[in-house]
Amino acid sequence: MHTNKIFKKYDIRGRFQKDFDLAFVTELAKAYCTFITNNSNGNKANTISIGYDARLSSPAIRDAFVKGVTESGFNALDIGLCPTPLLYFSLHVEELAGGVMITGSHNPPDYNGFKMCISTDSIFGDSIIELKDIIESGAFKVLQREDATQANYKNMDFSKSYIDNLKHSFSGGKKLRVAVDAGNGSGGELLVEALKNYNCEVFELFIEPDGRFPNHHPDPAKMKNMQDVINCVRENKLDLGIALDGDADRLGLVDKNGKIVHPDIYMILFIKEILARQPGATFIAEVKCSQALYDEVEKAGGNIIMYKTGHSLIKAKMKETGALLAGEMSGHIFFKDGYFGYDDALYSAMRLMSILKSSEKSLAELVAPYEIYKSTPELRIDVSDSEKFEQIDRLKKRFIELNKSESSIKEIITIDGVRVRFDDGWGLVRASNTEPHFVLRFEAISYASLERIKNFVLHEVDVETNLR
Repeated sequence: MHTNKIFKKYDIRGRFQKDFDLAFVTELAKAYCTFITNNSNGNKANTISIGYDARLSSPAIRDAFVKGVTESGFNALDIGLCPTPLLYFSLHVEELAGGVMITGSHNPPDYNGFKMCISTDSIFGDSIIELKDIIESGAFKVLQREDATQANYKNMDFSKSYIDNLKHSFSGGKKLRVAVDAGNGSGGELLVEALKNYNCEVFELFIEPDGRFPNHHPDPAKMKNMQDVINCVRENKLDLGIALDGDADRLGLVDKNGKIVHPDIYMILFIKEILARQPGATFIAEVKCSQALYDEVEKAGGNIIMYKTGHSLIKAKMKETGALLAGEMSGHIFFKDGYFGYDDALYSAMRLMSILKSSEKSLAELVAPYEIYKSTPELRIDVSDSEKFEQIDRLKKRFIELNKSESSIKEIITIDGVRVRFDDGWGLVRASNTEPHFVLRFEAISYASLERIKNFVLHEVDVETNLR
């Protein structure tokens, strides 16, 4: 087993039976319960909710995790096969010590992992390393229960209360015709039900959960995985298409023409709708997002903060700043305005429906004014984990030095990697927090500018490997 490498910046994940096994899962559960005991801050709740995605390994992993939870003196509340947002929902509507979602998200079928929360807060960064240290030391704690009862296991289905919550917020309006591609992940059935409740005609693609993902991989950030929903929208002349990732915390969109609408563009619609009601509100977007997003929010009188990539990092920053919405290029969208502040692709889809229902314009027409830049997809360069952050530090120093002599550079942003901004575009190089590579993205007002900026940045990225 290679358990050391499964402890990531934002979660814990790897290949089941290769990187971790069921014995590790039970130890992880005990370490997690020990972490909660050490950091409860007066929270006397002694129940942990546990959800799992559609992967074939998930039920066995659930059983092993429940074993560790109950042996640690905590109650285990099994909420069943569900999308990650339903796990987060349980933390906000029940008095719980924490919750764990067993999910491989958008990774290949043989992967699985754990998204963990203490109370309603995500566990990430140094706290994940603390879990690793507890396992290695074997210093597990058993909860001393005030009621002197044995820990128990029970099931509870939150689906109805989740759907009822959406029905309370979204009802009526004109009819919309929508394609939903769930990629055989765990969120399709709930989204279809929610949309039908909201007067939508739904064309269903790969809704049934199937951990083999037999039709295509559930990752809407990849163009090849969007082809089915694109074809469905075009062939049936629908208003739009929606795609989910494996655990339904990321949202992909397609307009009526079958064109992908990227998250940094559709976020503008969400933010402007909020600013119409909450002038001067604060928002957060990650460092890979389009300059159009930042410019449009500022023009509309909002305060937008550029921040690091990573759903757990962004949730923590939202809490710190009081931001009403945050988002990432991957499709994680976090609504605090009218919602709980976690990333929920189903809720985000419903908010988009609300905007479209109140407008005479289509999604394509609404976003057209903001699609002014040419851009690359996320590009990658393989760099070893042991070198990638050192290399980024070198690049930061180099670009700051170049800024003193290169008049075309407008700004150097070092929030997460280095974003080099010019009058006509920008280029970004950052180290992935979870994989051994650099992530690069480029955007410019024209293809000629895009190529110039890309070549300028790549010239300084002195690593002996290929761009992909």
